Amino acid sequence: MNLLPNYFKYIGAVCAVSFVMTLVIIQSFTGYTHQYPVLKKIFELLLILCLALIILSREKKEDEFIRYSRMRAAAFAFITGILSYVFRSFFTFFDVIAVESTFSCLLSESVFYLLIFHITIWGGLTNDK
Repeated sequence: MNLLPNYFKYIGAVCAVSFVMTLVIIQSFTGYTHQYPVLKKIFELLLILCLALIILSREKKEDEFIRYSRMRAAAFAFITGILSYVFRSFFTFFDVIAVESTFSCLLSESVFYLLIFHITIWGGLTNDK
């Protein structure tokens, strides 16, 4: 699999943190996102793109274990996305919760992928007993 160079991970992380901080500051001081929902959507799109940069960047040492960890994290994130969609649809049908946005689905899957990937790399999820 062709991945982005390692330094894209740092670019994505810095951009993601800066977009989140900017959105929080704008929201807390001015309430600007309620007046202009397009601005909020732009920041959400940029945040998802930054997380994609982090996910698609190589590790410094890319070996078989890293590839296995990527596939495992992708499988877990995919299953989590499907299950969350099913549960959200079920609860929305019975008016328990409102339908969440596509952004929240993508954000939760991306964060879950990154968590599983890094926990697997650090040795937290192994099949050894």
